[in-house]
Amino acid sequence: GSSHSNSIGCKVVALGGRPFPRGPLMGDGCLSAVVGVSIAVISCSLAELRHRYQYRQQRNSSTPKSELLLEHSILSTGRASIRGRERSAISGDGSDFSQDDGEVRRTLSAEQSAARRKVYGLGGFCSHNRILLCMVGLPARGKSYIVNMLTRYLRWTGFSVQAFNAGNVRRFAGLGGIDAKFFSGDKDASSKREQLAFLCLEEALSWLVEQDDGAVAIFDATNSTIKRRSMVADRCREVEGITPLFVESICDDPAVLETNYTMKLGNDDYRGMDPVAARTDFLERVKMYEKRYETLEDSENDGLVRFIKLINIGKKVVLNNCFGYAPSHIGFYLSNIHIMPRCIWLCRHAQTKDTQNGILGSVSDVLTRRGVDYCKKLAVHVQTGLNEFDGEGRDVIVLTGTAPVHRATNDALCGTRFQNVGSTTAEQRQAMKAARNYPLMSTSLLNELDGGDCNGMSYDTIHKDYPAVWAARETDKFNFRYPGAGGESYADVVNRLKPVIIELERRRGSIIVFSHLAVQRCIFAYFTGCPMEELPHIEMDMHTVFELHPGPFGTRVETVAL
Repeated sequence: GSSHSNSIGCKVVALGGRPFPRGPLMGDGCLSAVVGVSIAVISCSLAELRHRYQYRQQRNSSTPKSELLLEHSILSTGRASIRGRERSAISGDGSDFSQDDGEVRRTLSAEQSAARRKVYGLGGFCSHNRILLCMVGLPARGKSYIVNMLTRYLRWTGFSVQAFNAGNVRRFAGLGGIDAKFFSGDKDASSKREQLAFLCLEEALSWLVEQDDGAVAIFDATNSTIKRRSMVADRCREVEGITPLFVESICDDPAVLETNYTMKLGNDDYRGMDPVAARTDFLERVKMYEKRYETLEDSENDGLVRFIKLINIGKKVVLNNCFGYAPSHIGFYLSNIHIMPRCIWLCRHAQTKDTQNGILGSVSDVLTRRGVDYCKKLAVHVQTGLNEFDGEGRDVIVLTGTAPVHRATNDALCGTRFQNVGSTTAEQRQAMKAARNYPLMSTSLLNELDGGDCNGMSYDTIHKDYPAVWAARETDKFNFRYPGAGGESYADVVNRLKPVIIELERRRGSIIVFSHLAVQRCIFAYFTGCPMEELPHIEMDMHTVFELHPGPFGTRVETVAL
């Protein structure tokens, strides 16, 4: 367990009873020494920080860990969470959900959290240690983009994940909106930055040791010198079971940098500032960091440093000492991400007689007239959307399962079944011409959730004839596994979809994904960061297209009913 003294400036004891190091970084009165602004401004920040630590200490003694999981201060990057089933149109890191009066809310209970980890969490493969993932890189090099991607993916695969941003700590301490001089090589300024960064680090470590299973805390800071990284590694060695993993983002593409610079001017440091003055100040800040920047080297930490180096986000990836399940898994994922614009169309298969009657595990390949009409409209809609892209984004592929209904849907999309319904209009001929050029990839990984002994039954039959099965399903729909050989749960589907997610992230072109409802929900939850307990309740109507546009701030979602 961890405990904190009532005064931020006094010795803080945490992480299994070990005292935090004192002296130049975390010595007595460190926080008050950090702030070189007026007493009136900083006293409020100190009081608020002190209040938050006291509050957490009281909460830790009486509140389950799962409820404390996201009860972190602004030191964390989590912004808001879901309440009910309302979701924002843009979700990137699993935190961009509805917000009510600035209060963070989560609905995940202790029982649900424990059950979810036990059933499908990949964290079990690395439960013997916990990962402190430390970002490295100059400002505007895509670090926050990588943090958001990793947070979303690792949560989807079952890890406990939380990100901690050093910039948020600085702004919360009253140092938001300061000019580039604060980031100079001046000894006093450097000392203040170090103290703030290590306050953020201690918050990350405090959270990490509270987790029961394999967990990842992301320390989002520049960590731009060998000395800083060495101090972080030394601090991790003082805590049992903490493995530091550094992820460096290097970017020298002028077009990408220009875009990143523009986006940076929208953060809190430059809110309300003249755009020209803000840009000048930010570029000066970058120059200050460039003078001292030291890239990751194999020789650091006596050659034992673990790191992943990303160059221009996906063009080149270097892994060093990434042994173990979690580090290698993270490295594999990061080697497949990119920032190329494209569209992913999530589409349920076309309507059949079985789906019309609510049959579980449908095998029918006979589409209804409504289903065929849907495929015609979809072909035209996709072609219209592709015209908005240049380069690789205009290339498209169909990714679907191996069930008969998937093949029938693709045939109707490509026009091979249009003659059966009298397609004579110019619009239908356009659809046939466009769709016939779509390459097809099919995999059983995209097949429907297996209903086991309940395959072929309607939901009404299960409800009426097997009340115990129905009750178990209603109690925990995400972890409920259908009885009988091959029966699956939503958690099982998430596990088998991991290679599909990598394929979706890897491809530079646009993609059409046909599948059943359960699979669609799992993919949608990944891209939008929807909490797993909400996944089985995502509404995705038949013959409605969900257009996903992955971007630096998350995934923009557009819904189109055809």
